Amino acid sequence: MRPAKFAAAEDIALVHTPEYINSIKHTCSLPDDDRNEYASKIFDDVYLTRKSYETALLAAGAVIEVAEKVVKKELDSAVALVRPPGHHAEAETAMGFCIFNNVAVATAVLLRKREELNLSRILIVDWDVHHGNGTQKMLLVSHKTSGSKLFGISLSFRISIPDTNMEEFNIKLHTYDPENFYPRNKDGSLSKIGVGTATGFNVNVPLEEPNYGNADYTAIWDHILIPVTMGFNPDLIFISGGFDAAEGDPLGDCTVTPDGFSMMLKKLMAFAGGKIVVTLEGGYSLEALSMSVCMSVEALLQGVPDEELTEDDASMKSSTWPLIERKIAILKTRLGATKKENVMLKDIFDRTAKQFLKLSSSGSGEQVE
Repeated sequence: MRPAKFAAAEDIALVHTPEYINSIKHTCSLPDDDRNEYASKIFDDVYLTRKSYETALLAAGAVIEVAEKVVKKELDSAVALVRPPGHHAEAETAMGFCIFNNVAVATAVLLRKREELNLSRILIVDWDVHHGNGTQKMLLVSHKTSGSKLFGISLSFRISIPDTNMEEFNIKLHTYDPENFYPRNKDGSLSKIGVGTATGFNVNVPLEEPNYGNADYTAIWDHILIPVTMGFNPDLIFISGGFDAAEGDPLGDCTVTPDGFSMMLKKLMAFAGGKIVVTLEGGYSLEALSMSVCMSVEALLQGVPDEELTEDDASMKSSTWPLIERKIAILKTRLGATKKENVMLKDIFDRTAKQFLKLSSSGSGEQVE
């Protein structure tokens, strides 16, 4: 473990507007009695102290630094134990305890300022139960401006992918209740797979009821995330590690155990040469958070498992297979309609579709046409 370095302001400005960066700096400089009254008027669910600006620079700087070391093979993999988290922060605003979007900042630095690293494809997996709205929106801009390659998958009590020209894949697994569950919007819906040239680069898997556990997450991993990752073939994987899906978390309403998080991580270690960077996002039970993070660190230290990891699907919710099949059907239909115009996407889709076809029949007994 080592202390972090401050992110440079110009690095933060790759994904955040100068006006927003200055507003955070200014707000943190206000007297204690004024600071949070002012912050509550302009930001959503964010508490600031006089040191929050510097602390947020350290959090982003830590993620940048460890990611560079992993790409340079100075580290096999890494876990960035950072606060504040980042995946809700958008270009022009702080949200949900997040000030600067740590993963988005690090991704932008690697793709736009570290060309000597020769990164071609970055996969972002967000398994927080709250949708990573900020990361999803920022990657749309990144795709349009950098020409690099990103893919995002988000798992929160719903999942998502970014809009862009880049081969950057953003996958989000999260809880989805746009009226009541934070961030209280429809950005994390199942149909949000990107627009224009970015179509297909954002994959949302919204979980629509409580108590998803190890078996449900494993099925989503095996039948959506792993096939997509095989097709995308990333050079580096970021995991926005929200551990609020953990059993015992007061907000997540899920039952993933520390072993469950370990299994999800191990399944991804077969890709990108094991180059994985985990960053902390949500997690509201100190006991569940600490145990889950410890098991995740242990998984990374152990390396790629020698045998295939499975989970007894007897405890899987009845809604999980229909969710998986709906997502696969959306991906096949939407990607199939755009692959002719995008050679890179066609290659990803063709390889991914083969995995969908093979795996869907082994799970539910029915292939999605």
